[in-house]
Amino acid sequence: MLLFDYFFYALLISSSFLAYWILRKSSPTSRKLAKLAKGLGVLCCLILWVWQLGLWVLPKGSKWEEVVHLPRHLSTLSALSVPSVNSQKLVYGSDQKQYVQYFKATTNGPNANKIVFYLHGGGWHTGSPQQHLTLAKILLEKGYTVALAAYRLGPTNGYQAIREDVDQAFLTTLNYAKENGLMAPSIILGGTSAGGNLAGLLAYDDQRWSQLAVDRKQLKGIFSIVGVLNLDYMEETQVLKNYAGESTSPTFALANPINYITPTDSMPLLCLHGTKDGLVPVEGVKSFCEKIKTTTTSPVELHTFPERTHLDIGAAWYYDSNKNYGQDSILVAWLDKL
Repeated sequence: MLLFDYFFYALLISSSFLAYWILRKSSPTSRKLAKLAKGLGVLCCLILWVWQLGLWVLPKGSKWEEVVHLPRHLSTLSALSVPSVNSQKLVYGSDQKQYVQYFKATTNGPNANKIVFYLHGGGWHTGSPQQHLTLAKILLEKGYTVALAAYRLGPTNGYQAIREDVDQAFLTTLNYAKENGLMAPSIILGGTSAGGNLAGLLAYDDQRWSQLAVDRKQLKGIFSIVGVLNLDYMEETQVLKNYAGESTSPTFALANPINYITPTDSMPLLCLHGTKDGLVPVEGVKSFCEKIKTTTTSPVELHTFPERTHLDIGAAWYYDSNKNYGQDSILVAWLDKL
């Protein structure tokens, strides 16, 4: 059981006793402040029990089932330890989210000149590189140089600001690599959930590479873990609107990776997705892969995991071995083929 679980159930039990005492034992009072305190105590207990009930009864793969598991998931990811070997924080702006956690390859093997530039998830509103240190550790053990990019988040920052941050984080990574002896490294782009969306936008926008003055031939592949690769299949929530605008807006089209696919694309693509994903429908990634297959010569690998949710496939396997359905071995095997 995780630390979050102990804290949650301790709070649930203690609030239940408090609510019982308020409702059955506490003497009546006419003081407004006392009444308010009692009301808040009972309300806190009710919220916790509704939350617990949701964990028990909400159908697997529904949006709300994923949502009620998010606090535990995010708090656990944030508590993961940081690999300290060859780690450097590269700052590219004044905001606290404008940085790259850069991990230099620990060996001089064949993968040392390959940079995995990775973008975290969190619905464009939360998340950090620190939550994906387990992935960084796996890649470092295989001899890759790893760059975990942070970026400004919503709701105050939308598509344009986040795109600018991804560009600056990417250039900062390449410049630092060059200063440390990697003159023209092979590049693999990757991302989870919202990060898959950002990685897809960068990978398939040929004009963007020209603007950044980076040779797109250096791009050797892209991987998406429960990535948002086709916005057309997403529920039009306020979270999505904060990022991309209304579905009829020009920004929405610009923020949709599927719109950037062209016949000139040839880099390999790997997608991992659960069939019970309640946040990013699997139909979206299937449509993206289908367009890649029919439009380009790119090799495509789509691995779907029956009855598995967004959190299961996305990052729960970092801390729960029962949620590892081969995500790590599939990714490593795909990287080896590159």
